[in-house]
Order: sequence, then C-alpha cells, then structure tokens
Amino acid sequence: MRGAGAALVLALAAGCQPSGPNTAAPRRNAPTINALVDAAVQPTIRAAVRALGDDGLTLRRADEDAGVVESEYFDLATVDPHSESYPSEQRFVRLRIAVTADTMGRGSLVDLFVFYQPYQLGMESRSRERLVPRDHPGAAYARKLIERIAKVALSQ
Repeated sequence: MRGAGAALVLALAAGCQPSGPNTAAPRRNAPTINALVDAAVQPTIRAAVRALGDDGLTLRRADEDAGVVESEYFDLATVDPHSESYPSEQRFVRLRIAVTADTMGRGSLVDLFVFYQPYQLGMESRSRERLVPRDHPGAAYARKLIERIAKVALSQ
C-alpha cells in the first residue's frame, strides 16, 4: 500500500493525468463557430477574404497555402449595430478563419475564431486574447459570416 501511495504522489508531481474514455480534456482552442462547406479549400479561402473585404475589414493575414485568413482588430459596431451597447473593450475583436480539406472528401472544414482582449493595457498581445463567449455579438456575427462564406464559395 505504501508503494502505491508513493507512485500516486510521484505521478501527480510529474503532472501525469489518468487516461481513459472519460478523462479527455475539453478543447482549449475550440472555434467560436465551425462549419462544413461544400467547396474546395481555395475557393473557400477566397470567399472568406471577399466576405471580410465586403464588410470593410482590414486583413492582417491571408495565406491561401496555409488556409488562414485573419483580420485586424475592429469595432464590432461597424458591422453589427446591436453591439453598440457592449463596452468598447468587448466590442474590439479580430477574426481568424482556418480552412482545411475535409478528410472524407465532402469539401472544406471552416473554423472561425473571434478574439477580444478583456483587459486593455495599451498594447495588443495575442497572449491576452480570449475567445468571445457564445452569447457575445461577435459569435452572432461569426455565424452570419460563415453562412456568407459558404454561399460565396459555392458560387465560385
């Protein structure tokens, strides 16, 4: 019994976690919204770039080879007037759209992340970014945006 107790202490000290079907950790970086789009990756990436441009958003990154499109920070009230009631630090968000091929050949998997910085300390830092909550206007905007991306991608 004494040896088993020492092994448990060593396992905990080493940061080991039990494994099994009920011990999986939740996804830390789960997207705000995701969807399966019935189009190839390249048209879907181009549709994402177009949708962000149509909303007047400035792109931070658009890399078709990597399957990533990112916006700069913007005031959500410019694309969603209902968000004006939110505090300004919660309205300034940025988007990250990751597009990968569906492994089952059904099109593209689109993960859309909406980030904000709950604590504005004068400098932008990815380490302070957090995903918006599901009830945030940024999540509602993401749902509408992903529908537009899918529609444009299918028309190409």
